[in-house]
Amino acid sequence: MLHKSDYFSSAFQLTFSFHNPDPSVYMELFKIWEKGVSKIANVDGIFVEFLVQPHPVTNGTNMFGLTPERTDDVMIDMTAAYAKKADDVLVQRVIKDIVNKQRALLKSHGYMIDFIYLNYADISQKVLQSWGKDNIAKLRAASKKYDPNGVFQKQVPGGYKIPP
Repeated sequence: MLHKSDYFSSAFQLTFSFHNPDPSVYMELFKIWEKGVSKIANVDGIFVEFLVQPHPVTNGTNMFGLTPERTDDVMIDMTAAYAKKADDVLVQRVIKDIVNKQRALLKSHGYMIDFIYLNYADISQKVLQSWGKDNIAKLRAASKKYDPNGVFQKQVPGGYKIPP
């Protein structure tokens, strides 16, 4: 039997972005999610969040590669929290499968965009690369100018590092 303190000791989260699709596409996204989560319904303490959130509108240039003043971009945050670390492999496999199928559906309809929102991303996702090559070059230039010894890139643990 699980105790309250046993819940949510493990979690996994992925995110991706796209142009706001037709309602029928959302129904397909939910069907993919529903079918996928049925595979982890018996995981102890499972909680799966399927959050659809609008992107903020940018009013000019940005480092994310997003189109300024576009009002119909959205993201999905797919988060699973559960009780036992022993379920990591199963839960992560299922969440990745759901996300991959949803992304493929959106791509097939021309709705996918590259941007990955850093705050919801898993460390395995290529967040900075999703912002575009020109923005990566700007990040490298700023790093070279303000951190010529690469302290943040080489000596600070964790986080997203500017790709080579």
